[in-house]
Amino acid sequence: NSLEKKKADSSFIAENAGLNTVMATDVDDLGVSDWYFANAAQMQQGYNDFKRKWSNRQLTDNWRRLSANVFGSTASSGSDTAVTETPSDMQVDENGLPTEESLIALLPNTPAKRATANEHIQRAYMDLGNAYIKELEDYAHALATYDTLNKRFPDHKFKAEELYKRYQVALKQNQILKAQTYSQQLMREYSNTQWATLVRPSEDGKGLEQLNNTNSGAYYQETYDLLVNHQYTEVLQHLQVAKTNFSNSKYNGHFRILEATAYAGSANYPVADSLLTNYLSSAQPDSMREWANAILKYIAPYRPAGAKPAAVTSVATTDKGSKADTSKSASAAPASPLPTPKGSAFVYQSHEEHYFVLVFPAMDAKATGLKTAFADFNAAKLSSQHLNINLEMLQPPQGCVVVRSFNSSPEARYYLTLINAKPELFKDYKAGEYQFFVISASNYLRLLANKNLSAYMTFYSANYK
Repeated sequence: NSLEKKKADSSFIAENAGLNTVMATDVDDLGVSDWYFANAAQMQQGYNDFKRKWSNRQLTDNWRRLSANVFGSTASSGSDTAVTETPSDMQVDENGLPTEESLIALLPNTPAKRATANEHIQRAYMDLGNAYIKELEDYAHALATYDTLNKRFPDHKFKAEELYKRYQVALKQNQILKAQTYSQQLMREYSNTQWATLVRPSEDGKGLEQLNNTNSGAYYQETYDLLVNHQYTEVLQHLQVAKTNFSNSKYNGHFRILEATAYAGSANYPVADSLLTNYLSSAQPDSMREWANAILKYIAPYRPAGAKPAAVTSVATTDKGSKADTSKSASAAPASPLPTPKGSAFVYQSHEEHYFVLVFPAMDAKATGLKTAFADFNAAKLSSQHLNINLEMLQPPQGCVVVRSFNSSPEARYYLTLINAKPELFKDYKAGEYQFFVISASNYLRLLANKNLSAYMTFYSANYK
């Protein structure tokens, strides 16, 4: 009859896509051109959409549903799709789905099974972080994944690998100071692992070749950004690294000017004056001289009448990578690991820039979790203040979380009050293992230089409590 003929004709047209154009008129005449299965173009598009969404699936019943065993799928090598099979001893209902009882039976209900499950979860976190780094180059999410791993499993078994991955990320982001910190921790705490071997210097000095060959221009930009944000301690620490890792003459003058500016920002005007004076008297003409003159003009009002520039050994590099000789105006003074601003005694200045500091016993996974907890707290409560959080070494093995910066002592003390009301931030530490306080920017430089925490706490009790 007529209906059967139309059905047969439309099926023929769909199966012979190449004849679609030729037979278009006939299809229209049949009155089935709007029917999906009679339109070869729509059929092909539908096929492509299906394949794009579902891949090459075999034609089976219930093709959209995974097999009952969602926990252990296996794929034959060379196939385009994984084929999951239901274990023979798993009970299924009339629809082929696993029953509630069979799913409950898969739960890890013994200490051994729970330990195995937790290890799989830890490995999954590491694999996810590694995928962010290798496949997506999404370093922020990779580090956040490692932070979550440490927060959930402070004593996980992949710490050495995690430190190496953090080391790699720091290198990729040109954060040389962080990279050195991670490599040193890796070699110190996990020296017998394969990950420590990857960063350990060899006898011919090539072990840290990747670190030493990092672009000095990018490192200068990172240091300059710290200076713009008034993080003078970090600037001086970066310059210590530059001293040993970079000998590119193009940036030697730049590093020396950054050093002088950091001293000036820390109110250590005599040292800044000496660095700038010697730079202007010895350096070849370059674009940095105008900057040097501007800083000298800025610090001139703070120079005592008749005072001579202070003697100082610069942490910047010369053209050959050695220490710059900046002691022409006076005899050279011994260089300290970190410069001490205007004497070693702590000075109370309420309206100076202040930091919040929390000291803990060791730089370990718990410390990373602590930093993450502070970051979450700041994002939830004080996001408008754009506070910066860093993990820094105070005196090995002691480390500290530094939250900066606050415009004055009252602002920093208010933040301390908020933290004091959140004991859950320190849940990984026992009472007495940590202490926190506020400190001015210049006093923090002094503390890093003299390492005398007990002396500062005495000063703190007398002036801030």
